[in-house]
Amino acid sequence: MSSKPKTTLRSARPKPATAPVGQGRRQDWPTRLFEFIAARREVAFEWGRQDCCLFVCDGILTITGLDPAAKLYRGKYRDALGAARLLKKHGGVEALCEKVCAAHGFFELSTPLIAQRGDVLLLDTAAHGPALGLCVGSQIAAAGPLGLTFSPVGVARRAWRVG
Repeated sequence: MSSKPKTTLRSARPKPATAPVGQGRRQDWPTRLFEFIAARREVAFEWGRQDCCLFVCDGILTITGLDPAAKLYRGKYRDALGAARLLKKHGGVEALCEKVCAAHGFFELSTPLIAQRGDVLLLDTAAHGPALGLCVGSQIAAAGPLGLTFSPVGVARRAWRVG
């Protein structure tokens, strides 16, 4: 058991954009993405704060200045039941991701194998079904019970280009 204190979400929250930047990536997005992943590495899963959807949206906010969760679901649930209700309303994780990505001009890639750092990936988990993560090179970073989990990009089923 680690004696290191767990990182809180408050300290790992992305910095808001100083000016609207639209859908493109910020000039310093690689550094911002690296810092975001480092800050979230040990943040435990929490519905409505550090779950798969909000982790990905926080990552997008970090690299683009755009918060894709702002209108549809940020602040609208705090537990698994609230998340399940919201996901049911939007057709599930996959359908919600399709809707949000289309609304912000993030196009679907022909295969997840060509995803680049910062892109959104959809993968299937044995325990919870479809989940979202961010491409961090050859790996997918996703919110996990004790912090981020990493899986090979090859396990992703779908991918969308961010920015």
